[in-house]
Amino acid sequence: MRRIALWALLLAAPVLAQNNQQVTKLVILKNIDQRAVQMLTSWGVAMVPSGSTNSIALSGPQDKVAAVEAAIKQLDVPARSVELTVYFVVGGDQPTLTGSAVPQDLRDVIAQLKGAFGFKDYKMLDTLTLRTRAGSSAER
Repeated sequence: MRRIALWALLLAAPVLAQNNQQVTKLVILKNIDQRAVQMLTSWGVAMVPSGSTNSIALSGPQDKVAAVEAAIKQLDVPARSVELTVYFVVGGDQPTLTGSAVPQDLRDVIAQLKGAFGFKDYKMLDTLTLRTRAGSSAER
């Protein structure tokens, strides 16, 4: 029985040693900065950032480096774009109302306005569009 246990331990030793093998990998960061990745240092992987290439070198046990690399891939996604469009519309009873025709996208809104207010005609005065990324401010 002891011989079987000894042989099993000898056969399992390379597999166990392979799991603790030290590796070093370079990960290129596309959408996040290195400060966001620094929170992963508690996972037991050494991290060396390179500001000029926006990359980070990971060094440690193979399984932990793979886990940190997978976490970085989940975090390194582009920020969502946000677009806000405001249409300035004027309503009135005169046929000589200043403005241009209302776009087709707003026909349902104009129908609701006609039901709520007594104006016969609506014209578009101007359009304002703001574009930004999630988490950032937008100014005109």
